[in-house]
Amino acid sequence: AVLETLKPEEFSSVLWSCAKLGLRQGMMSVADEVFNAAANLPPGHLRSFSVQGLTNVLYALGEFLSGSSCLAFHGFIGELAKIMLDQVHKIAPKGLLYILESAHTFSWRQLHVPCMATLVSAAATAAARQGSEYTTPSLEKPCSWSGLTKRRCS
Repeated sequence: AVLETLKPEEFSSVLWSCAKLGLRQGMMSVADEVFNAAANLPPGHLRSFSVQGLTNVLYALGEFLSGSSCLAFHGFIGELAKIMLDQVHKIAPKGLLYILESAHTFSWRQLHVPCMATLVSAAATAAARQGSEYTTPSLEKPCSWSGLTKRRCS
């Protein structure tokens, strides 16, 4: 009930904060309730979120659900990816990296989310267009996923 009273920025910040604090599904019932409530928001509610808020939610889900089943969140993540796809051109360079990191997390667990592959492709294309915005340290994780060395990736 509390989540419904939060503004989109506050809502995404709560989820992001849980992830940054290292909370994972099953560790704390209150955190589980917050993420379950998020997954059960009415369709379309995410459309009121800023691109940063959407990116924060995707990142938070990737972190919170690491090491656990994502099936209960499959539809919500798919809806999130679909909405983000429409706005990928507005996402800042760091946000694009968060999308790629989150997608890597979901694919590693073999969770095939609708629209995720298309979102990843669009985010990677946008990131390539903004190439001069990235520093070598910001590219370390994406390079490690692809097996590239820092030198070849920078």
